[in-house]
Formats: sequence, structure tokens, C-alpha cells
Amino acid sequence: MSVRGLQPGFVRFDSVSKTYDGVSLIVERLDLSIAKGEFLTMLGPSGSGKTTSLMMLAGFEQPTSGEIFLDSVPLSHTPAHRRGIGMVFQNYALFPHMTVGENLAFPLEVRKVMKVDIERLVLRALDTVQLSHLKDRKPAQLSGGQQQRVALARALIFEPSIVLMDEPLGALDKQLREHMQREIRALHRSLGITMVYVTHDQSEALTMSDRVAVFGSGRIQQLASPEQLYESPQNAFVASFIGENNKIGGELVSWGTEHSDIRLSNGTVLTVRTGDLVSSDKRAIISVRPERVAIRPLADVDTVVLEGECTDLIYHGDHIRICINDRATGSVVAKIPNARAYGLPAIGDIVSFGWNRRDAIGLKQG
Repeated sequence: MSVRGLQPGFVRFDSVSKTYDGVSLIVERLDLSIAKGEFLTMLGPSGSGKTTSLMMLAGFEQPTSGEIFLDSVPLSHTPAHRRGIGMVFQNYALFPHMTVGENLAFPLEVRKVMKVDIERLVLRALDTVQLSHLKDRKPAQLSGGQQQRVALARALIFEPSIVLMDEPLGALDKQLREHMQREIRALHRSLGITMVYVTHDQSEALTMSDRVAVFGSGRIQQLASPEQLYESPQNAFVASFIGENNKIGGELVSWGTEHSDIRLSNGTVLTVRTGDLVSSDKRAIISVRPERVAIRPLADVDTVVLEGECTDLIYHGDHIRICINDRATGSVVAKIPNARAYGLPAIGDIVSFGWNRRDAIGLKQG
């Protein structure tokens, strides 16, 4: 079973590849199963294959090989307008000469829906996104957030089986973007519709998704819940891309299925959770989140204790960033919540720092 007991396989990518020149693969043998009612985000840097995968599902691109299934039906010979898929773009794609109501009515008119039904569906869609009072306005008279709501309502109006969103909040400012994230998430929960969302914003992906597929070099590097991605990255790419991470180089001296030992350059041996370490490869890194790094006092009996020089303190409002440098670990960043930021060191001080062993994971050097 999938997320929240949902049955997987409503959308399925079966060994899908895409190339434009016959040489370089933009997407390489993608296997992915999405449950009905799931909110799945495709996350990755530019050129990672996430948007191309979404466009192949939408029907705007065709796979070079492999097949995509929607509710067990292969899509390779189904044109985009017959797939029953709603689409929301970053640039809204609203017709500027039409009113809000006319923009929403257009996809229904194309489908030759009866006029009386069009009026009812337009009002219902506008009510869903709380914009009924703006039915007669033109897009230029709306704010960015209102235009995005109209675009979302238009994607939902013909009751699609799935809604795809391609960087839909990229043009909005931070505060409005965060507000729209909550609105889209709440809408997904109330409607129970399947949503596939593309973004390069890791915070957006972690906030909104049931699961996140992290793309890199045309492949899914890890597919997991937001919590699993953050707490247990499978490789160095995911650890670096999801959130901020301290990466400390070392040599693997003992390997176990659950815990391994890594020796730092000064001879200190640290025990870590075993990630994608391979016993035959001695090069390794220790990955630990800045918020898990503690500054003295270190009372936990299961805490790694190291020493280094405080090289910088940076005030971020809700937390203080403390940069520490020593020969064994290189540069390490600790994030201390402002509420606990008492007795902070000064720049140039030698400080004790460390983390609980369960908060560090050993990975192959990427």
C-alpha cells in the first residue's frame, strides 16, 4: 500500500526514457508509481528531468521508449486534450481579453458542454477557490495570487482525474507563495484529487507533499516522504539538495547494516548510521544537519564531542548560525534557536561542539 493506505499504480511510468538528440538521455528508464489521491512532488535542479517527465504525462512530450499508464490505460496514443488531465503553469496562461468567468468556461466550451452546465460549473469552481466575487474581472485586474487561483480553478473545472502543476508559484513573492502552498494543500485534502507537482524549491516540496521524488541526472535519486528524505537521505546528492547539510570527509574503517565507523583526518573515529556506504569503498562522508549540531554544554551521554574555532556568528532572527572550523572536520555550521541562544561564543573562541550519533549518517563520497 502507498501513502495513507492509498493503492499505488493510478499513474505509472514504466521504464520511460526521453532523448532529443538520440544520445543524451533527459529522462533515463523512469519507473514511478503514483497512488490515486496522492500529492507527489517531482523535485530537482534544472535539467534533472522532472519537468520533462511531467510534460510526458501531460501529453506535451512523447517518451522515446517505455510507456505511461493512467488508471491502467496506456497513454502513448492518447492526445493531450483527451487525457482528462488538468494543468497549471507558472505563467498562469490566462487569456487577457477574457473575464475570469470566460477563462473558466473556455475548456468546457471546447468540450461542448451545455451552456446551463457551464454556468453552474464556473460558479462552483470559483467558489472552490473563493473568487466568486471576481467572475467579471479581467486577469490584468487581479493580483498574482488571484490569477494563480483562477488558473487552478480552470484546471479543476472539468473534474479531471489528475492535476499537474509546473512551478505554479515561482512568480509569486515569498509570503504569497507560502500562503498559496497552504491553500493548494488544503484544496488537495478537501477534494482528494491526485496532484503531481514540479518544483526546484525544496522547502515547497517538503511542505506540501505526501511523497517527493528527487530527480538528478534524469533519474529518481530517492522517492520517499518529506520526513524520510530529510532525516535519511539515500546518497550524497539527496543530502546536499534537501536542506542544508554539513558534509565531513573521512575513511570508512568498519561497515555494518545499521551502524558504521568513519575515521576523520585527525584519527578520531565516529559512529554513524549506515547510508549508501559500500564496505569495499573507503572514501566516505558524514552528513549531519546544522540544527542537530550542539554547542557546549553537551550533556547527552551519546553525543560526539569535538573542538574547533568559532569563525563567524550570523543572526537570522529565529536562529543563530555559528560557523566552526577545525582540522578534522573542516567547516561545520550549527543552527541554534534564538530562544536557546545564551552563552554564545565569540569569534576566535575555541568551542566544544557535537551531535547525537543517531543524527549522523554515513554516505559514499559523491
